[in-house]
Amino acid sequence: MNLARSLKVALAKRDIKNKDFAVMMDVTPQQISNWVSGQYQMNSSNMVRACDALNMKVSEFVALGEE
Repeated sequence: MNLARSLKVALAKRDIKNKDFAVMMDVTPQQISNWVSGQYQMNSSNMVRACDALNMKVSEFVALGEE
């Protein structure tokens, strides 16, 4: 499971910039950058919040990292 790739692909498919997604998630742009780069792993609650913000099921989100 590559959540960094999942997030990177999900944001790219929706043409959402890291800074805009940070506002949606109520976190810093640096935190989004850390997740996208894989420097820090998203915890399960943040993954669920990201899926809600992106209007995706968790299974769809995880699958993006497997492609």
